[in-house]
Amino acid sequence: MGTGRSKRNVSASGKPEERLKNEFTGRLQRLRKTKGLTQSQVAKALGFASESVYQLWEKEDGNLPSALNLYKLALYFQVSTDFLLGLQEEREKESAPSGLQEDEQKKAQREVFRLALQGKDWNAPDVLPWLNTLRLSRLEDLQNCYERVLTDLTYPPRPQDLPELSAFSTPAAQAAKAEIERLFLARPAGQARRVKMYVLDLGQVPSSRLQRIILGMQGAELIKERRANFTLAISNGPMARDVILAPNLVRGDIQDVLIIPLVLGRSQPDATSATTIIGNFVFNHGDYGISRVNLKDIKGPQRVAVRVRSIDLAFMGIGSVEPRGEQSIFARLLAERALRPAELRAEGIIGNVLFHFIREDPSGPFWEIYNPPDGKHIRVDIDDPAGDEVLHTVSLDILHELVEIDETQIVIAVKDPSRARVVRAALEMGWANSVICTLAVAEELQKLLSSQPL
Repeated sequence: MGTGRSKRNVSASGKPEERLKNEFTGRLQRLRKTKGLTQSQVAKALGFASESVYQLWEKEDGNLPSALNLYKLALYFQVSTDFLLGLQEEREKESAPSGLQEDEQKKAQREVFRLALQGKDWNAPDVLPWLNTLRLSRLEDLQNCYERVLTDLTYPPRPQDLPELSAFSTPAAQAAKAEIERLFLARPAGQARRVKMYVLDLGQVPSSRLQRIILGMQGAELIKERRANFTLAISNGPMARDVILAPNLVRGDIQDVLIIPLVLGRSQPDATSATTIIGNFVFNHGDYGISRVNLKDIKGPQRVAVRVRSIDLAFMGIGSVEPRGEQSIFARLLAERALRPAELRAEGIIGNVLFHFIREDPSGPFWEIYNPPDGKHIRVDIDDPAGDEVLHTVSLDILHELVEIDETQIVIAVKDPSRARVVRAALEMGWANSVICTLAVAEELQKLLSSQPL
């Protein structure tokens, strides 16, 4: 009876190894041939010196890949690991609407993307017919379908489908850029700062996600300007992810880059984790010499602090104390330390920069780093000793040094006008010297600088 239960469990819980291997091999071959790739090309893209390892995965009597390599294959071919293992057969069949050929589906996706860039939201009369052809099922909400098409299905698009960033540099955006840069330079001696603004007029782009993608594309252009041999640093967060995974940052655009995190410590399993973002970036570009700091070889955070002092370009996240985005790392840290947003606002906290709380002086536009009560700290400077259970962040003193010597570009990317005060604080305090933002953010920042000059 025990044997019978064992056989039923195998049948119910998974496929026999031989069948699993045959299905995996067949699906992998079809994916590669559909893309018109050779085994050697795929092996190189995955970071292997030769194609011998990959060849074994396509052989009938070969090996199944490790979990890590299975993950790499899924990322490369843009499918799920369940599909590669034959566990998502029915769902994959449903993913393409019945009767809709692949070329027609791509055309429909491009039309939705094109209309979105013209300011047409999901309920626009000329958008709805395309969405109806792209719905996964009758139960899928049209607004959700619109967001899905703009992100999951449309990116990475063909190069000719990408918007021209120059289209978003409208006269209003250029005027806001020039005025903010002028206001910072027109300060009295000792207070003047050279700030670089990249303002994009995204008022007609209805999708918040698409706005972030376009801001990320602007960040990717800064990376491409460097081209080769530089150190890149990023913080965790969706904006940083949208920069280094931007669709206009293609393989071969950059080479020989060392990438390091501005936040490290506990492993975070979601897409906002700096280590996850860096891992994807290295995977996408590793055959062009892109490498990361190997945290296993580093004896304490102090070694990272040394590398931070040599960065050439950094993308730094900022945050609000508002409880939006409950799944963000910052929101989770607040909850863990029992730091309530209402209490922080009462203390004059306007936001955070790399998890350092920023408090605004009500008597004027001046700021200080706020230290929470004992036991409620959510960060430890990267060059201070602490246990692995605490997230380390780069000291703002280090960032200030880099800004002062004017050899490092530290960039804030932001689309929410409510963050303008935090952006101003970061610029005034010398923690950053460049901003990529929407026109709405720039207009709010300009208003703050004009009404409350230092």
